[in-house]
Amino acid sequence: YANYFFASNFNQNRDAKSNSASLNHYLSIPKTDWRFRLGYSHLWNLADGPDFDYEGNTINAAISHPLLWKATGDLFFSQIWNRYSNINSLSATLFRSDNISNIVFRINTPIAGRLKGYLQTGYTRNASNIATFNYTSHQGGLGFQLGI
Repeated sequence: YANYFFASNFNQNRDAKSNSASLNHYLSIPKTDWRFRLGYSHLWNLADGPDFDYEGNTINAAISHPLLWKATGDLFFSQIWNRYSNINSLSATLFRSDNISNIVFRINTPIAGRLKGYLQTGYTRNASNIATFNYTSHQGGLGFQLGI
């Protein structure tokens, strides 16, 4: 369940219950350090406001390989197709349709015990049929992960 803590009009209320199903296949090439993943998922987003009810399909792929020292490089790609259930309130006649492409490159490295660090950069392109939702975004991040 997603609860957005900001005021919005009824049509643009993003609070939602989401359900998804996915299937991923992992592949390792024998006698190499190459790792691959290929997957598909389907998402049902049932929002309180009609502008954000949608179903989405995603295809994703990833490649992983050791780099220098103990660092590992990961390259991720996903292509998402979101189709909205209702005519969007920002348009008089259009059902919103988003085609979203994501690519991320991440370098992971162990720090101590179960603690790992990462540095990543990414790019997102959302091609929507409603101009307000068209955008490109460049992201960067530095973070930590603690394995349980």
